[in-house]
Amino acid sequence: MNAKKWVEIWFSFLSFSLILIGVFNYLIDPMWIFSHTHPFNKLQRAFDERKLKSMYLKNNPKKYDTLLLGSSRTTYYNQNYFNNMKVFNYSVSGAKPFEFIDFIENFKRYNKLENLIIGFDFFGCMLRYRENIATRVNANRSILREVNGRNQLEHLLFNYLTLDMTKHSLINAYRSITNSSSFRSYNREMENIVQTEIVSSVHVSIKEAERLYPKNHLYIPNFSNILLDVRNTAKDANIIVFTTPISKTMLQVIYRSNGLLVNYHNWIKDLVDVYQKVYFTTYLNPLSMEYERYSRDGHHYYPFATTEIAKYLSNGVLSKDRLDITKSVTVITKENIDTFLMQQKEYAKTIYSSRR
Repeated sequence: MNAKKWVEIWFSFLSFSLILIGVFNYLIDPMWIFSHTHPFNKLQRAFDERKLKSMYLKNNPKKYDTLLLGSSRTTYYNQNYFNNMKVFNYSVSGAKPFEFIDFIENFKRYNKLENLIIGFDFFGCMLRYRENIATRVNANRSILREVNGRNQLEHLLFNYLTLDMTKHSLINAYRSITNSSSFRSYNREMENIVQTEIVSSVHVSIKEAERLYPKNHLYIPNFSNILLDVRNTAKDANIIVFTTPISKTMLQVIYRSNGLLVNYHNWIKDLVDVYQKVYFTTYLNPLSMEYERYSRDGHHYYPFATTEIAKYLSNGVLSKDRLDITKSVTVITKENIDTFLMQQKEYAKTIYSSRR
């Protein structure tokens, strides 16, 4: 067989392989480029959420009036349970407030922003060692330029003709067939699906909590200005601010560290100073005390718990049979912030004394 014949065979083989890969990825559609739904793509692996959700937003314009922002913890909030609001949950893994401005602007590109709901995490006011704000922001802007600058055909060609994307498609197909969501999956309506709601063996050790809140965390110097910029970007919208709950074990790490405790107090002060009213859950309450019942790992709280928070924030009808959320939310304003901080200081003293 001559060389020309070999080239033709290999070219045909590669072309056929690319077609198969492209068709399979198109059918499963792991990037939400298209809108088709069937039993083999009903569950979506939560990967590259910044790109995935931006793609979903682009393909569903003029559908929403409310934007929900936060980290992976806030992805556990089902957008359909916010009362009288059409919510797009733009929360993504590891998100911090300095990323929110670009997400707000991108939402406004496709929808009118009437309400902005933000779930703030304590870790979001701090930087890890070598974490760079400009690098993260520039990476997000690059993603948004790519998503908004290409049409569906271009997205298909650039994304779905690769084996790497096929890996995600296979995972999605497996999860859909076996109906297993693992740590976190989405359905085609972008609702967060969690495999197991109650895992009684969940335990957050001090070591794990210290990993999440290491001592080298630096409070962002201009954090209050970042909050102001976020507020001003949505100046015509109704803004609702809340904080995400964490386990008592993680709270103890904060209370036992002078540096973290100072950051914790500054975080609360900055939130209240900028937004005036904060629905606060990041303190010792039933959600934190019974984290083994209500959360997956001490800081990602199950949808049956976060749904009640969503209802509470939007004046919905609460269901107190399983969880009375009113006992786990304190509304902090300038009028009561000093009293609240004093209570936290007293609790910190108790925790510190117990170590001796």
